[in-house]
Amino acid sequence: MQNNINQTQLANVLKQFYGLGTDRVAISKWETGFQLPNVEAISCLADYFDVSCDYFLKDGIMSQSKNVIPFYR
Repeated sequence: MQNNINQTQLANVLKQFYGLGTDRVAISKWETGFQLPNVEAISCLADYFDVSCDYFLKDGIMSQSKNVIPFYR
């Protein structure tokens, strides 16, 4: 999953199109595993990245031991 989007851009997309009150700092915490996104954020992220919620919760990166969500490289 890669959309070549940085944390600030993703925060803006989540605010503008999904109405989430998130910021770059929250996304950084999600990526590092310091904090996990709530259910609403997971749903919005899945929609934006065109994957299922299971990708984050069961099949993918949140189920891995590192709990790291790499939205950009």
